[in-house]
Amino acid sequence: MCYESEIRNIISARISLTEPISTFENTSNLQIAGMNSLSFMQVVVDIENHFEVEFTNEMMIMENAGTILRLCECVSILRGELHEFSM
Repeated sequence: MCYESEIRNIISARISLTEPISTFENTSNLQIAGMNSLSFMQVVVDIENHFEVEFTNEMMIMENAGTILRLCECVSILRGELHEFSM
């Protein structure tokens, strides 16, 4: 279910965070780490392309999916591995 490693790689390839991606917990708010709304959308597009999924409007709100854990959950839901996105 967890796509943590791939998502961490996508994030680190797309944006410069305040600290190395490896130092962030899965539940760390990526906005505090230096991700803004534009870079979040770029990461979402990269994740969609990599996993061949399409995020829902609800999932594309940074406040809803702005952690590594939440991004993993989004991919899992879109691949039918989870049934609910708990907001």
